[in-house]
Amino acid sequence: MKTVKVVIGANFGDEGKGHMTDYFSQKYRKQSPIVIRYNSGAQAGHTVTREDGTRHVFSHFGSGTLAGVPTYLSRFFVANPLVFQREYDELVSIMEQEEMPAVGISKDCLVTTPYDMLINQAVENFRREGRHGSCGLGFYETLIRSKRPEYCLTVDDLRKETLGQMLRAIALDYVPQRLQELGVPMDERVLAVLQSKELVEDTLMAVSFFNQHVTVQEMAEAVNKKQVLIFEGAQGLMLDEGYRFFPHVTPSKTGISNVITLLGENPIGRYQMEVVYVSRWYLTRHGAGPLPGELPEKPYEGIVDLTNQPNEYQGRLRFAYLDLDLLKENIAADSKKAAGVEMQISLAITCSSQMEEEFILRYEGREHSVKKGELERILKEKVLIPTIYIT
Repeated sequence: MKTVKVVIGANFGDEGKGHMTDYFSQKYRKQSPIVIRYNSGAQAGHTVTREDGTRHVFSHFGSGTLAGVPTYLSRFFVANPLVFQREYDELVSIMEQEEMPAVGISKDCLVTTPYDMLINQAVENFRREGRHGSCGLGFYETLIRSKRPEYCLTVDDLRKETLGQMLRAIALDYVPQRLQELGVPMDERVLAVLQSKELVEDTLMAVSFFNQHVTVQEMAEAVNKKQVLIFEGAQGLMLDEGYRFFPHVTPSKTGISNVITLLGENPIGRYQMEVVYVSRWYLTRHGAGPLPGELPEKPYEGIVDLTNQPNEYQGRLRFAYLDLDLLKENIAADSKKAAGVEMQISLAITCSSQMEEEFILRYEGREHSVKKGELERILKEKVLIPTIYIT
């Protein structure tokens, strides 16, 4: 019987999904595990820190990589060869003499081009204060372009001789059309990028590197001899494409839905599944959009976040007290999407090393002062989940 672990962010992302994925990768290291990315793309930022202090922010690879665990990029993942090559080189320098784990990928994964990133950034810059909160890496624009068959690009296309022609068609035909649709003027900088032959050549070189370092395969083949399947989600439940905070969400199913679909498409035999919803002991959001109960600054001096630094497209990391009523609602709504599937539901609370001896939680509609030693009991009572990880 296989073991299935599903790691899902319970809030707005940045909850510690990379940490939990690494935890399971380490725990089951001798039982042939594999990490499966089941949504999103290279805009993820999942941090793993080794005991010696070495850290890496994963975007394209599974967060079990430093533990030597292979990655599979499912058909719901959006690939970005340029980001892949940069991250691969970073990981090689960190792992030094260690062998890089294998990376498998579905032929049906959509592919992000530099031109999607260009549109994404131009649009966000044009929106100014009305930004949607994008990372600027072209994820949404890739999905929009892919609805046009003549401009759709998948992993299967990356080995075709016509790839250069496809890239030039996207640059010279599609991008001007898309910018016009969005009402965004095409300035000299954008025009120069679109006409750049060097950018096409650089992209083709990155694609060549990508093709050499990934194995195109069906998920059933990738997991066939694996005993532990660790599904690593990106973003969080309150960024799901169907959540009520549209348009400040991601065009992706961030919860259990894609996992259930993939397991249905790729029968793996009997398995035991645990779904772990992840949250910090406080609430964060990096990017534009509503943040219920937002505070003017970080609530505790001990909070340190080296990953989510202020940047042009997401601004600074924002904070609120963790709302257990909202947490319970989010988890209950998502777990209903797996109705009829036998699974254990757990909750992981991360960043405990930064935890104050006494801090604030919201539940029953108001703020409560909570002692560190009471946290597990209160979570079990208020969120109604019996298994709690505090890491």
